[in-house]
Amino acid sequence: MLNNILTDEPDTNNLVNDFKVGIYVRSWNEKNIIEWMEYHYKCGFDFILFYDDYSEPSIQSIIDDYGKIDKTKYKILEKIFPKHGSTPHDFLNDPNAFITNIKPILEKEVDYCLYIDIDEYIYMDKFLTIKDLIKYYSPFDQLFICYKNFGWDNKISNDTNSLINVFKKSQPNTISCGKSLVKINSLLTTDNPHFFHLKNDSINKDQYNTVFKENWFTPSTEETRKISNIYIAHYYTQDINTFLNRRFFSKKNSTCCQLEWWRELASKGFCGNNKQWETFSTELTNDFENIKQKCIDHVLIYDINNTSNNTSNINNNLDNISKLFWNWNYTATIENDDLFNFYNK
Repeated sequence: MLNNILTDEPDTNNLVNDFKVGIYVRSWNEKNIIEWMEYHYKCGFDFILFYDDYSEPSIQSIIDDYGKIDKTKYKILEKIFPKHGSTPHDFLNDPNAFITNIKPILEKEVDYCLYIDIDEYIYMDKFLTIKDLIKYYSPFDQLFICYKNFGWDNKISNDTNSLINVFKKSQPNTISCGKSLVKINSLLTTDNPHFFHLKNDSINKDQYNTVFKENWFTPSTEETRKISNIYIAHYYTQDINTFLNRRFFSKKNSTCCQLEWWRELASKGFCGNNKQWETFSTELTNDFENIKQKCIDHVLIYDINNTSNNTSNINNNLDNISKLFWNWNYTATIENDDLFNFYNK
């Protein structure tokens, strides 16, 4: 029978504490590095392995400037691969590259590893530490933890280096997608940021104790997902400026608009079509700042519940961008101080 973690005190006595827990994280030009590190050290993580994808300033320089992080509790890999998006090959999701460059460090440093991004924070509800959580759910080889998405909180810009203190509205429940915590001696490799590939006969479960095969999505129902208040807080959109910069106006790739990602969405009928995005990319190149301001203005007036009144003058791409933003935000209206209270207590 599944315990209700919201009301029952967790029983964490089925494992000893002599194991280490780490995080593997990839990052490019994130501002909340220090907050993210301090938060997860407070959760009881022993070690963080970064892959810095040519950030400016570098992660190491941000940590050095802060001057308060124990150097034995993290390691930074950088410039091992070409910058993500600069070549056709996806090195960061290459299973052989993971085996060669990432896995040996994890095997040396930790017994369990959580794979998340810098815009993601684990929330453990009544568990005091990540080791308590692991002991509660053991035995498992991979524990899948669902996302709870946090919204924009009516912010056009965020000029701070914090997410926790700025964005405090979320969706009411978790969604079926999420991230994974893996037992290292069961790990083979990974080719995506959501789950690991494991040895035969490994146990995959989610935070609701549903056992399932390797997948990006838990089979647990929406009703089941109301039971547990453990989740990965995902600050996907953040403020409007950050959303536009990261998803459309990034200088990381060779073009202003991250066309490949949006082409994939277009192929699924979600956001326009390839020709529209090609045209939009050209217009961005010719009139970058003006188009970006039009996007901000259009997001603010877009009504996702009344799309017949939404019009734009750039091949409908302003509507497509606004639709994507509001698809992530229109239900993220619940006041949520979970992470704020944990981090600041």
